[in-house]
Amino acid sequence: MFCRHTLSKSGYLMFQVMRFAVEEINNSTTLLPNVSLGYDIFDYCSDTKNFQSVFSFISQNGSIKPQEKLNSHQPKVIALTGPYGSTRTITIAPLVTMDLIPLVNYGATSYTLSDKLRYPSFIRTIPSNKDLIQMIIRIIQWFGWNWVAFLRDPDIYSEDGLQLFNSYIKNTGICLAFHEVLSQSSNYSLTFQKINRLNINVIVVFTGSQYAKNIIKEAIANNIRNKVWIASETWSMNQQLPKEPGLEKIGTIVGITERILSLPGFHEFIYKAKGTTEIYTNDNAESEIQMKTCNQYCDNCSMLTA
Repeated sequence: MFCRHTLSKSGYLMFQVMRFAVEEINNSTTLLPNVSLGYDIFDYCSDTKNFQSVFSFISQNGSIKPQEKLNSHQPKVIALTGPYGSTRTITIAPLVTMDLIPLVNYGATSYTLSDKLRYPSFIRTIPSNKDLIQMIIRIIQWFGWNWVAFLRDPDIYSEDGLQLFNSYIKNTGICLAFHEVLSQSSNYSLTFQKINRLNINVIVVFTGSQYAKNIIKEAIANNIRNKVWIASETWSMNQQLPKEPGLEKIGTIVGITERILSLPGFHEFIYKAKGTTEIYTNDNAESEIQMKTCNQYCDNCSMLTA
């Protein structure tokens, strides 16, 4: 893997969970007896650079031809897992689902993907934005709040969330008094001025993790006080934000997240893989064993502890 960007530790962790899951299935006599799974993983670098890999996955003998009978198509893979995030998934989903190749997703929550006419073979292992937005609205109703702001970023995930929020607050007494699409170059100070001018004390932050970090840091810098911040699942469990100096002054953060479950055996799996690489001191030997344990070449992986 040629990497021009900083290694994503969260992406690398998900990659290791994938490896662990496949090994668990292949070593089990009860999960899928007499079936061995293999996999081909590609690094989703950008919306444009991923198409070569996707076309390879859905091809048959190296080519893609119009299919007269869908059930006769035998692509290179039997199913795809991922990618992470709604925008990335919607980019490739039409290519995959038009041939009814199962697209099993663990990170795309956009409710748009639930449309079986457009994405007939898309399924996911997490709740959709519909469930998340309904939970946010129940929280707002429980506390009797009715005057709220909604901040989102420019991607499909956040746009989907806002559309659902607008749809489900009808006849609830909740008023969306202010909403804004924030970019990296937005004037956050001006946004907070508008929110204060409207006397809004409840702010739904339905964004990706990076935008949420920007919003909270700017709220601290702008001396925003005593608000209620409702965090979507993409950033509610962020480990860095609770350490931000002054966070306690901006108010209360209510986060919604998926239930966290343990993976029996994963701890031992990781330590076994890392222990194998760390006993080597020669660079070439370490690279060779790294290739075997990670199934990829990664300059930075050997720097990560178990």
